Amino acid sequence: MVNLVPRQRAAVVQELFSSAIRQRTKVVTLLEQLKELDQLGPATDIGEIEEAALIFDDMAQQARLGSQLLRAFALNRNNARLDSAVVFPAGAVETVA
Repeated sequence: MVNLVPRQRAAVVQELFSSAIRQRTKVVTLLEQLKELDQLGPATDIGEIEEAALIFDDMAQQARLGSQLLRAFALNRNNARLDSAVVFPAGAVETVA
């Protein structure tokens, strides 16, 4: 983001935060798919167990990406604040205080 003008930088910062919110939604959806996990038992078809394991793997990947997006947001927001001319889109700064 070194070569971006302040408005472009603010737009990138806002998109990073929006992308993190989308990752949260993905994790919530995956968590919903695991609600029936407690109904599985030793006699459960191995395919269902493997599917649940894959959901956990996917949830971990989505959460990791969400974490990386929020870290990038925080770093870039702090850098953008150094530019006194930066005008953040509505909610970009206040949402993650």
